[in-house]
Amino acid sequence: MTPQRLDRSTAEFAALTAPVLVSPGVDSRHPAALAEELVRRMPRGYLAPAFAGGMASAAELADSLAPPIRRFLRTAGA
Repeated sequence: MTPQRLDRSTAEFAALTAPVLVSPGVDSRHPAALAEELVRRMPRGYLAPAFAGGMASAAELADSLAPPIRRFLRTAGA
């Protein structure tokens, strides 16, 4: 994605005032750099750590996502 296109596609996120947790992608279609840019633009954006692939079940995925979600909820004051 070109810098100009990225700027146009992420500019509207600056208007979000609610806390937003962004989980970075781990592939070329969902680049971590895009998640980082979105968080920079949002006044109350929070970046979750990227999680490793290879989850064998939904329970393993939930176990890996729960800690950053809990931190976000505490930090964001929810």
